[in-house]
Amino acid sequence: MSRRPRLLVVAPNWLGDLVMSTSLLAALAVARDGEAPPEIHVAVRDRWVPLLSGDPRLAGLLVYEREGAHAGWRGALRLARQWRGGGFDAVFVLPPSLRAAAVARLAGIPRRLGFRGEQRGALLTDALPRPPRCSHHYIEELALLDRAWRGGSGPVPALPRPALAPDPAGAAPPAFPPGSPVWIVSVGTTYGDAKSWPPSAVAGFLELAIAEAGARVVLIGDPPARPLADRVREACAVMAGDVPWRETPAAAPGCYDLVGRTSLAGLAALMRGADLFVGNDSGPMHLAAALGTPTVGLFGSSSPIWTGPRGARATVAAVEGFRCHPCFLRTCPEPRFCLETITPRRVMNAARSLFPGQEMGEVGVWKPLGVTEPQPARPTLFVDRDGVVIHDGDYLSDPRAVALVSGAGAALRKAQAAGFRLIMLTNQSGLGRGYYTRDEFAAVQRRVDALLAADDVYLDGVYYCPHAPDADCHCRKPRPGLLQAAARHYAWDPARAWMVGDKISDVLLARHAGLGALLVRTGKGNLSARDLDPAWRVPVVANLARAVDRVLKEAGA
Repeated sequence: MSRRPRLLVVAPNWLGDLVMSTSLLAALAVARDGEAPPEIHVAVRDRWVPLLSGDPRLAGLLVYEREGAHAGWRGALRLARQWRGGGFDAVFVLPPSLRAAAVARLAGIPRRLGFRGEQRGALLTDALPRPPRCSHHYIEELALLDRAWRGGSGPVPALPRPALAPDPAGAAPPAFPPGSPVWIVSVGTTYGDAKSWPPSAVAGFLELAIAEAGARVVLIGDPPARPLADRVREACAVMAGDVPWRETPAAAPGCYDLVGRTSLAGLAALMRGADLFVGNDSGPMHLAAALGTPTVGLFGSSSPIWTGPRGARATVAAVEGFRCHPCFLRTCPEPRFCLETITPRRVMNAARSLFPGQEMGEVGVWKPLGVTEPQPARPTLFVDRDGVVIHDGDYLSDPRAVALVSGAGAALRKAQAAGFRLIMLTNQSGLGRGYYTRDEFAAVQRRVDALLAADDVYLDGVYYCPHAPDADCHCRKPRPGLLQAAARHYAWDPARAWMVGDKISDVLLARHAGLGALLVRTGKGNLSARDLDPAWRVPVVANLARAVDRVLKEAGA
């Protein structure tokens, strides 16, 4: 076996980016093509060391102090000497700064991989163009670096979910005794107020959490979030409901204010013992998701397409209907703050979606029957129903009016023959509006199944949202509840899964979940194509048949 290559990964400076970068560490640690697995070292800020200490994937940590020994250019030279002494074969420069690339060059590391920007391309041996923001998830961007390290050709690998060592150094067990569920609510973000859920909304959610879930709610945040936490407590004081604040951990429901009072290791330990995390797009959100805590991420100025939580039990509540979203600004200049539109009820519904059997109302499941646990991953094609598979009849309630879009049956048969799992996701607000009954919906769906069966097509799953738009549910596309319901029955690799629809909501659902997205011109597709952002690079095709042809080509099937 050949000598193990020695790799240095320069970790990002932001907590959330650091947590997501553990996906790259997991991918690099895997031996491939008969080669010895590399010896991985990480250069990391001193404040984040507890999260990586004891990580079995790592051979060592090189700690640097941004405000101490390694500040300024004199400190950069000192840091370069430290890196040079490691005898590394290659370095992954994840921070986007000129300084980080310059230190890697001064260290004389032969191969230096990173993204261009800040005039640092000449300092890198493998200077990759960074994809346009929100065209890829941050983890998918890191996968481009992994591919470059392994030769730079072929499909982009799908990286594992972020994960941390079992017990961060210095962690203490949670102090809460057995009792009511423990929910963590994070307030404020380091980046700016434009990412923060308003105090009145946080207070409303605390009231719901105690009244409906009987939760013990722990408010967390860094010291600069103290004024925001005080405003939350003030908002709670004027509400009609009872929000009891407690100082000593107890078994009964209530609220605990730990803003500015937790260490990083202590916060990680608290998260491991918690039943739920709710918070803005922030480092703690990614930390909770990586630790396996059920997580609801709230997105206003930022986008889940780029930095959504990638945990096994994570979901998002993102603003809708704002053309300025995502703006990535620190403060909001608009007359209406977008995060004000994410209601406490909507976040409660999102939280319930993470716990089977506790969803708001019912996420409609027509198929499958008898599947009790996720089936192994296969290439997956998600399709909308009305306007994609069948002609859009506007609140269709009569099975005699059901007709397949020309070529739809043959297209799905071709995908099925290529090994694809076929899953239909459809909004059926006519149920919630009272335009038709469950029995009428069932009759229409049976007719759809019969027409597809005539083309030898069997849908593996059919999931529908039965709620009216004003119900603030978590399953109406583009919200992810239908995908979460499907995930209880079927597994899929987002890199080998596609969504075909005729509405922007279908496209956004796919993009938020990291799936491939295609828009068809049938149904409402021509109108939707006018509102499609060119930066999304979403293919627009004539119909489902053309969409399937494109998917099969991308999949190499």
